[in-house]
Amino acid sequence: MKKIKLTKNKFTIVDDEDYEKLRLYTWHATPVRKGHKGFYATTNVKISHNKYKKSRMHREIMQPQTGMVIDHIDGDSLNNQRSNLRICTVSENVRNCSLYKTNTSGFKGVHWNQKKKRWVARVRLNGKAVLNKMFVEKIDAVKAYNEKAKEYFGEFARINSL
Repeated sequence: MKKIKLTKNKFTIVDDEDYEKLRLYTWHATPVRKGHKGFYATTNVKISHNKYKKSRMHREIMQPQTGMVIDHIDGDSLNNQRSNLRICTVSENVRNCSLYKTNTSGFKGVHWNQKKKRWVARVRLNGKAVLNKMFVEKIDAVKAYNEKAKEYFGEFARINSL
């Protein structure tokens, strides 16, 4: 494992086998999305005489087919070791995403229903709710989400810590 320095006083880690190729570029710490804490390692790759395209390090390492994305298994977008990267669909990648910044429960798939005064556990698969159940206790909603997420999302399930 080796570290590659990025801008904004950040570092990314990569496998020794990828280091020599990747160290030849200037890498930048680019926010994952506006309002999120995470960063991607990005660079500009020359595609023709005066044309460049922005490229993310994890895509340079894994070289996915068009339409596929790269999932950071542990959720750390600066851990670019091959053991932490997997090629997947957008749907699979979303299943492993972290909490949205608007989340108020502190748990994925769980929110408070003010009108009913209950905690709601919700799991959606292909746009359809496979779990949409209310609970008096938040912990019960969290457990219900975790169980259904494991069942339907398998290795891509982001399970809440209890």
